[in-house]
Amino acid sequence: MTLQAPEEDPIEPLRRIVGSARTDIQKVLAAVEKLRTLTNEAAINKMYVRSALVDLKLGVEGGKWTTLGALLTMGGPLMENADAAAKTSFTQSSSLILKFFEGVSAKVVSAISAVDSSGSGDDAKIRQIITDLYMPFMEFGIMFEKLAMGINIDPIGGLGWVSRMLETNKLSLDERWAAATCYLTAMEIAVNRAVKQLKVADNPNDEFGSRYNKVLEVMKERGKPLTGLKKQLPQAFWKLRNEVIHTGYSPTVQELEMVTHWVREMLHSLAEVN
Repeated sequence: MTLQAPEEDPIEPLRRIVGSARTDIQKVLAAVEKLRTLTNEAAINKMYVRSALVDLKLGVEGGKWTTLGALLTMGGPLMENADAAAKTSFTQSSSLILKFFEGVSAKVVSAISAVDSSGSGDDAKIRQIITDLYMPFMEFGIMFEKLAMGINIDPIGGLGWVSRMLETNKLSLDERWAAATCYLTAMEIAVNRAVKQLKVADNPNDEFGSRYNKVLEVMKERGKPLTGLKKQLPQAFWKLRNEVIHTGYSPTVQELEMVTHWVREMLHSLAEVN
């Protein structure tokens, strides 16, 4: 008897496509929110606004090609056996979506030119330009949200929420800070789970470094000592960890590489415990 693989949900390919496009779309929407925040200041910093517009332009271009790829991927299988009317409808819808990206891209370029040519008293003009730019993106965001929810996909996703937070906050946090915080938090979770798994005598008021050292001691007693980097984390690691988590310090590229290396080492070492 030959076993046959279960048939895939017909909507599943669409879910994958929308999911892959979600990150690019959320980056674009986050960039638009950042522009709104910048232009809501009493005095507009034109350099920051221009930089945000350039980021938005790059995001729009990336979103356009992601969407085009999604349409081509989706269109082939779905349109293969479709009738003429369905094919025409799909072609028209695809054309409208691509025209949207081309239209907003032109508006962003126009906005950059307007900022470059603006004078010291043109804040109101810049605000109006950004407001006019904001609305089409929000309408597109609403349309995408309805599509995503209609096929049971979170329209924003975890990374989308991170992008929105980074773009709209005033704490000067960035993606390197977010990545370092994610790694360092994962390490703390792993150590806390090891404390419970190994039944380590723990004081709730102990700092993370103290819990970590207790886990090392218990593992050594049980014949599973950690060696090298896995045991002796450099003092620089603890200093960097505190600065990232408690002060919002954004590590350099080299510091982030060190953090990810150290944390991966620890997670690998503690995997047997957890």
